Amino acid sequence: MLSSNPAGALAILRGARARFKPSFLPEERDYVEVMALAALGRSDDAKAAASRFLSAYPGGAFSNRVRGVLGR
Repeated sequence: MLSSNPAGALAILRGARARFKPSFLPEERDYVEVMALAALGRSDDAKAAASRFLSAYPGGAFSNRVRGVLGR
């Protein structure tokens, strides 16, 4: 869904964030947010989310992909 409908993925993500505890798949959830914002062309929002992601998960499973959003 992320590649075919990033706006839908972002809407589902935000609904899940409101519905579930913060500890429920936080890294994955934050990764989807970064990538959806980037896919939607919302560069400033994507870069801000990517910076937050890398602060929280500097060595996480998705960190290299998220660094790509920042051009690092």
